[in-house]
Amino acid sequence: MQNLLSRLHRKANPYYLPLIIFTTGFYAIYILMIANKKPKPLTLVPAFGLLFAVFQVILNITIQDSRNRSVLRQTEYKNRQALA
Repeated sequence: MQNLLSRLHRKANPYYLPLIIFTTGFYAIYILMIANKKPKPLTLVPAFGLLFAVFQVILNITIQDSRNRSVLRQTEYKNRQALA
């Protein structure tokens, strides 16, 4: 069970930053909606669009980074196998 939890933690670890940014941005937009008694839909739509765009860019960078690490590990493994 401990091994399963540690593997899950390692796999979920790269996604913490994008999720934190997304939830913080969503919370900030919610606070601004509460501050304005009548929020204008034309200002909310771009705010949510910008929030989703930033979330998507950071998530893509994070996924690409984890892919690069796995490719690097595979290349190192192949090089070690070739030397042996």
